[in-house]
Amino acid sequence: MHQARVQARSGGAPNETDKAFIICCGSASLEGFIWPRLPLSRPAQQSEINRQRGPRPVTPYWALFSLFAFAALVGGARLRFANRGTGSQWSGESRSLLLMLGAVVVGAMIGFRYNVGGDWGAYDFMYKLAFYHSLGEMLDLGDPGYQLLTWLSQQVEGGLLLIDLVCGALFSWGLFRLVRIQPEPWLAMLVAVPYMIIVVAMGYSRQGVALGILMAGLAKLMRGGSALSFVPYVAAAALFHKTAVVVLPLGIVGVYRHRVIAILAAAGFGYILYSFLLQGSLGDLVQSYIGARYSSQGAITRVLMTASAAALFFLFRKRLNFNPVEYGIWRNYSLASFAMMIALFIVPSSTVIDRLALYLLPLQVAVIGRLPLVTNEEFFGRAAVIAFSGAVLFVWLTYADNSSYWVPYQFYPI
Repeated sequence: MHQARVQARSGGAPNETDKAFIICCGSASLEGFIWPRLPLSRPAQQSEINRQRGPRPVTPYWALFSLFAFAALVGGARLRFANRGTGSQWSGESRSLLLMLGAVVVGAMIGFRYNVGGDWGAYDFMYKLAFYHSLGEMLDLGDPGYQLLTWLSQQVEGGLLLIDLVCGALFSWGLFRLVRIQPEPWLAMLVAVPYMIIVVAMGYSRQGVALGILMAGLAKLMRGGSALSFVPYVAAAALFHKTAVVVLPLGIVGVYRHRVIAILAAAGFGYILYSFLLQGSLGDLVQSYIGARYSSQGAITRVLMTASAAALFFLFRKRLNFNPVEYGIWRNYSLASFAMMIALFIVPSSTVIDRLALYLLPLQVAVIGRLPLVTNEEFFGRAAVIAFSGAVLFVWLTYADNSSYWVPYQFYPI
């Protein structure tokens, strides 16, 4: 097999025109925010035909939602009984174990999906490119973390299945670490289901991994980690999507109490990461997406949802029980969310704002997941959050223009 692979590379390697095309695709997709729409394979073409016919089964998505909705109700009740001293105490170890199993379910749905997500065809195309190229050539296309993973999977013939399993594991690990430190972790996980899990992690693999790593870093900060400890998480996230560096000042400034020191530290670390990861491609990003004026349908709705969480943060900040570090971080996230809303009306490309705003999604998990704390009846608050999250999922599956790329959910043919 190795000999056949070598012969294929030597005999079927792209010529200069093909290489130029590959580099162009890399600049437009890997270095940017949106993959090009590429020709689909025969199974993918058949799936595309199926998307346009008859009913659109969405059972797996609602099953995932129902799992966490039920856990949020039952888990909240057990926690409430424990607080009242009724003897029905649920140990922290048991909660963590069950929550970890929930995260495994999320990772499995991300990893075992097949032809699900708007960028599936482009990721499949890049996996096939790795057959003809050395590791160095693949790394030159950008986002070295994902390219290394793609190249390694090609070497062992793991396919997109192996790539997505690794991506799903990294995202779920980060989400688990963040929700575990929330007062109602199951409810926080539920808030993440409609958009962060289904749309982002199952559709934008590279940015999903970056978001997962960043959430793990935020959890580290909130559990007493130093500002310096957040930098490796941001650097690792940027290996999968360079734009992750924009989150660095939000975390560092939230940790330091002295604003001047915080700003200087964020600027210093940010410049180092910018020099190593973003400097060479920033011009292409600006030219390709701001200059080309790409727009994303529904961007204002998605940004508005995070901005609404920001408004709730400032409205109920004294009742959400954030510790000083958490408060500083989520305050910065909230201010950034308002800035994104303003930027939508200023920046020529809404796609840029839409994709950068994905890094602010953890604010929804932290704030909306705590809303039962601000109500007189916690069960009512919990039910309201479940109803809200269910409405978001229903509206997106039913009315979003691009939801057809996620429907139907299909398991990878093994």
